[in-house]
Amino acid sequence: VVLSASFLVKEYHKTKDEIGSKTGIDSNPFVRFITVFSALIHDVGHLGMPNAQLVDDKHCLTKVYRNSFLERQSLQIGLGIFIEDFPDLSTMVLRMCPEFVHLVTSAVLATDVSSQERQKEIKDRFERVTTTPDGNVSEFEKTQAVVEQILLLADVGHCTQGYDI
Repeated sequence: VVLSASFLVKEYHKTKDEIGSKTGIDSNPFVRFITVFSALIHDVGHLGMPNAQLVDDKHCLTKVYRNSFLERQSLQIGLGIFIEDFPDLSTMVLRMCPEFVHLVTSAVLATDVSSQERQKEIKDRFERVTTTPDGNVSEFEKTQAVVEQILLLADVGHCTQGYDI
C-alpha cells in the first residue's frame, strides 16, 4: 500500500490534469509524507478479520470505538508510535503541519471500504472539490479529498498494481 500511495502521488505530480490542478495536493508540502505515513500505519494491529466480524463476535474494540474499529486501532497505535518513538520528528511535523493528525485520520478511515456512509462522504467531498469553483472550497478540504482518494485507491488496488522497479 505504501508503494501504491507513493506511486499515485508521483503520478499526480507528473500529470497535473484539470482535476488535479483543482485539488490541494500542491498547497501543502506535507501531503506526500501524510499519504505515505497513512499508508504505512493503515493496517497496524489489524486482526485479520473485517469490522463486521468484530461486531458479530462482540469484540472489545466495538466497545472502545463507535465505528471503523480496526482503522481507529491502527490510528491509535501508529500515531502513538510516531509521537512516542520519534518525539523530535513528530513535534516538528505537528508544528509545521497542524492539520497532520486530521489528514492522517481521514486518510486511514478512508480505507474502511465496508462503511457505506464513510465511502459516500469521501466520494461527495471529492466531487464537491472537483466541481466547485476554487474560491468556494478551502485548501484544507481539497487536500483532505485528495489524500483520502489516494489512500483508498492504494489500499484497494495495491494487490493488482504492477511496478517498474
